[in-house]
Amino acid sequence: FEMMDGIPATPLHSCEKGGVIVDGASPLELVSVAQLGYDCVIQKSRPDFPFELLAALLLLNKPQSFLANPIPFFIRGFPVESPEGRDAVIPFTSTQDKAGLVAKVDEALAEAAPFVREAAVVVADELIANALFHGPVDHEGHQLYEHYDRSKTVAFPAKKTGSFFFTASDKKVVVGVRDPFGNIKRAEIIERLKQLYETPDPVKILATKKGAGLGLRMVMDRCSSLYIFQVSQKCAIVCAQIDLHKKRRAAQGVAKNLLICFDKLDG
Repeated sequence: FEMMDGIPATPLHSCEKGGVIVDGASPLELVSVAQLGYDCVIQKSRPDFPFELLAALLLLNKPQSFLANPIPFFIRGFPVESPEGRDAVIPFTSTQDKAGLVAKVDEALAEAAPFVREAAVVVADELIANALFHGPVDHEGHQLYEHYDRSKTVAFPAKKTGSFFFTASDKKVVVGVRDPFGNIKRAEIIERLKQLYETPDPVKILATKKGAGLGLRMVMDRCSSLYIFQVSQKCAIVCAQIDLHKKRRAAQGVAKNLLICFDKLDG
């Protein structure tokens, strides 16, 4: 890891893994650092900095621990306990499962501030939809449903199952999805995020480019940490951490972390 006052001047070598510790970087600056090839960009000003730094180091050096079971990685492996009923790993195969999964998140956060519940519900809905519409590919690697309207009912191919995971402590919520394909293109999602944060009115991008990544920006806007982990052609995990603030003002402008850890064979 390197500690930087600003954005690194040079890209990370393509065969290396590494991260950058920054202070007060904006979402656009986080994405710009990721575009230089850095896997993890961590904010030292956050109160959970030691935890996030440890999480980043584990992602880089012990990826199988994260892959095997993300919930203990985020919660149980550290001195934080999840109250009963606020911890779940649930399989899903179709868009018909989405409403029930999102409802579980909303129910589990019944006592949280309304804007926190709204954020978690939006994130859950978007991550599940992305896994279903952008994950599945045919035998030649072509996406099956990428250009389908989101109102359509789609399902994973036979014998393929995704998993939705959710957990909450008294300080944060983690919402994530694992798909069995590993079809995310690193360079593509970073470029889309960069365009969306550079554009004053990102909705205009959607008018000219279908699937322009607005949903991913919606997720990043609502979370304090975004984690994207992938083993190519095997699986992808995307999850978001949302801080449990009591007042909306405290949640606005919060420093964010961005961790995008792929094997280096991905573009």
